[in-house]
Amino acid sequence: YNERLIRQKMSTQVADTLIKDFYEQHTDQFILHEHILKGIFVVVPNGAPKMDKLRKWMATPNEKNIEQIEKYAYQYASGYELFLDSWTTANQLLMWMPYERNEFTQHLGQHSQIELSDSVSTYILQLTDLRRANEKMPFDYAKPQIKDIILARRQVDFLKQQYHELYNEALRFKKLQLYEKD
Repeated sequence: YNERLIRQKMSTQVADTLIKDFYEQHTDQFILHEHILKGIFVVVPNGAPKMDKLRKWMATPNEKNIEQIEKYAYQYASGYELFLDSWTTANQLLMWMPYERNEFTQHLGQHSQIELSDSVSTYILQLTDLRRANEKMPFDYAKPQIKDIILARRQVDFLKQQYHELYNEALRFKKLQLYEKD
């Protein structure tokens, strides 16, 4: 009943200004638990042609180079991820790369382009942005979490208000009787 009532009568819209204000007032609550990053990731078979061009394009991820990378990836790559505008966790990248966690985190921040090869493939990661564990979350990464917090608080207040209104309406129309205990 509560879920249906919330879906039907409560707005799920949260103004960006409200989210931003909440973020600024509670910055200490938004600390990263793991590394997050933005960039480009390509997996190509060892011996793929034009690897030097691919590295060069990835080193400068402008619109023209991204187009070249996508064409190259479509033709030669066995894996390709473009995450320049959204954060991904180091753990998510580790699922695609033959790195040990500690080894990978040591490389993060030392180089903007990380390359690793195994017997079959070459893995190239171009970092464009990095935030480390225990740093403050970037606003765009924290935004969905803040929206959920605001909506959860709004739901609690909404349900309290609904119960209060139902109770008062039941009293007013004498559909509820109160008995005093002796």
